[in-house]
Amino acid sequence: MSEWQRGAGAAGGETVSSAIDLPADFYTLTGSEAAALISERKITSRALVEGWLARIEAHKDLNAFISVNAEAALRQAQAYDRYLKNGGACLPLGGVPIAVKDNIHVA
Repeated sequence: MSEWQRGAGAAGGETVSSAIDLPADFYTLTGSEAAALISERKITSRALVEGWLARIEAHKDLNAFISVNAEAALRQAQAYDRYLKNGGACLPLGGVPIAVKDNIHVA
């Protein structure tokens, strides 16, 4: 477990603002482009996760997701933003949300 994941729980403390606006076409970003924007502090991981959660909700009719753990995704995004705010080094795809294909076993 990395340093930023250890801070993801309730003991993580303060909230890191997600007030930075996402680009209107954020959903066209590649993973590396999103990671670069996060590392450059142009967007937050939380803002990106919130954007994706809103987009998933807006397109429920597509049935693209069997399940979405919004609470965990937001908690992990918040922890990564806090990690960066506290001077943590950027990770290659740090803070970028992912979707796991339903044919991959997850607990």
